[in-house]
This record gives sequence, C-alpha cells and structure tokens, in this order.
Amino acid sequence: LIDLDRLDPRHQSPANRLGLTARWTYDPEVAVAYIRAAGIKWLRLGIDEHAQAVLDMARENDLKVLAQLGYGPVMDMSPEELAEWYLERSIPLIDRNLEVIAAVQIWNEPFNFPRVDKNGKRMGAWPARYGGRWFGGAYVAPFAEFSEIVAVGLRERFPDLVLVGGTKIPGS
Repeated sequence: LIDLDRLDPRHQSPANRLGLTARWTYDPEVAVAYIRAAGIKWLRLGIDEHAQAVLDMARENDLKVLAQLGYGPVMDMSPEELAEWYLERSIPLIDRNLEVIAAVQIWNEPFNFPRVDKNGKRMGAWPARYGGRWFGGAYVAPFAEFSEIVAVGLRERFPDLVLVGGTKIPGS
C-alpha cells in the first residue's frame, strides 16, 4: 500500500517513468492530486468524447499522455473504411494536443472489445466480424491491414510521433 499523502514529488527523479491508467471522467481533480503526490509523469488515456478536458488537465499539470485511440464501428466497415474513419476522428485531436501527447496507441486489444455472438459467447469486435479467438485467427490479417493504414496516415501527418501498435500485430 502506498501512502500518497507522504510522497513528495520533489524527491522524484526527472526520469521517473511511473504512469497511470484511470477513468478520468469520474473525478479528474482528485486524480490530479494523487498524480502529483505520487510523482507520476504521464497517463494513458482512452480517447473518447471526454478526452479534451482530460488533455487540458494534463497540459495544465505538465503530464504527457499515451493516447489510446478509441474503438470504432468494426461491424459496419471494411478495414480501409474504418482506418479512414479513425484517422478523420484522431488527427484533429492529436493536432490540437501534440505538445501533451507523447505517443499514440493504435487500438488496444482487438479481441477484448466485447460483443456477444449468436450463441451468447463474449468475444472481441474483430473476432466477431472476421472470426478467431483471443489468441489469433482470421481477424489478425484485417486488423493488421487496418493498423498499417492508420500508422501510415499518422506517420505522414506526425513524422516524429511515437506509435504503439495494438496486440496481435507483428513487431508491435
């Protein structure tokens, strides 16, 4: 157990790699107090409709962000269409917040965004659409295609931005 009240950020190394993943929309002011007390330097943020407020809070508190780009309508689009939708949604947000976004994660876990199949079994959106299970299968190729298109689009616009692939992508 860490007593956050006793931590003093003045004693934290400037190279501190301690980060935090949290649900920021519940109480960001309380989260900032804990972040400062613990000497945390970055946070992982799922990009959704509340992201700008949290990115503003990160900017105000000298935090860097690993932006986990949100999920999309896999069931309704081809990998190419989904990649274009994803880029159209992500690029303006990254543009507005480039000084605080240290890295971007393209999707996260394609097998872990729950859908329920016709037999009531929970599975990720990509396996639900293309087939496969958490350890791989038919969804890996379309997911890799989507990820490659997104990576190329982001790299063209932001050549120095660190990109992190989702799982099940060779070399990610």
